[in-house]
Amino acid sequence: MNLEVEVGISFEEIASVLSVMGAEHAIESGYLTGNFKYSGVYFVFRCFSTPEDVAAEGVDVDWKAGMSGAFHCPIKYLLESSEDIKSFLTKLSIETDFKFVLSFQYESLYVIRDEFGIGFLRNMVD
Repeated sequence: MNLEVEVGISFEEIASVLSVMGAEHAIESGYLTGNFKYSGVYFVFRCFSTPEDVAAEGVDVDWKAGMSGAFHCPIKYLLESSEDIKSFLTKLSIETDFKFVLSFQYESLYVIRDEFGIGFLRNMVD
């Protein structure tokens, strides 16, 4: 799963949400990496050197992405993985005002957070 977050968010803001969830994480060499304890999802966040257009297909937004995140989900824990990712995004939308989109391989849109709030468009696991 690929997350694109609006310009301005920091690793510290992401780390704060991860800490609330009890996720293990570290900031090293320009990346924030770690795991959700419940599901074992491995995540990697990186900041862009210059703002980028949102890459998720079919998304028409008026903001630029300043950070991306990738979530790598263990096949045998897909339900738990989706619960952890949903919880993280819900907490992120409560703790910050930054807009974001979550997609699968930048093709299928699953979650959008815009000026109206967060919207879960489809389930990550059926």
